[in-house]
Amino acid sequence: GLTLSMRDEQHPAGRAYIHPRTEDCILGGTLDEHRWDTEVDLAAAESILARCEQIEPRLAGAEVLEHVVGLRPARPTVLVQESPTGPGRARLLHNYGHGGSGVTLGWGCAEDVLRLARTGG
Repeated sequence: GLTLSMRDEQHPAGRAYIHPRTEDCILGGTLDEHRWDTEVDLAAAESILARCEQIEPRLAGAEVLEHVVGLRPARPTVLVQESPTGPGRARLLHNYGHGGSGVTLGWGCAEDVLRLARTGG
């Protein structure tokens, strides 16, 4: 499918996204390069919620089910491949570099890894 990326000059407070799922939705909107701690920043969470409520006012007052901190290593292209390990050794399959797109790309890449695991190529 086609996607568009646009600069939003009307919301300088930062990015925001709403990823709907069957029973809930994921709200997000931070990009913290070179930050590797996994502590929940409640101020950032409140800011994300406020920005998402501007996009979708029906989120106001909704129950927050959980906070999840994701470490999202990125690279210019996603890597899904097998590395040679030698005769009689375990196979090594790589699947990383999704960055902030892991929620959407992960499923397809997991299928690629499964194909590699089952067929070897």
